[in-house]
Amino acid sequence: MEGQAQGAQQINEAMMQLRDTSEQTADSLKEINQAIELLKEVAQILSEGISRFKVNSSKHKAYVEA
Repeated sequence: MEGQAQGAQQINEAMMQLRDTSEQTADSLKEINQAIELLKEVAQILSEGISRFKVNSSKHKAYVEA
């Protein structure tokens, strides 16, 4: 009987560790998704800024379109 109690305790501890790990993983995924959204916004801003530049292929000079 004591062996079963110890086994049940070990299972309970393992389940608690799994729960904690799952919560940490969910928190990490939220942070990653927030970072992805921020990077998308920055990429859009950079893309809009770069789109103002034009390259004259015959002279290989860049200029800013007014």
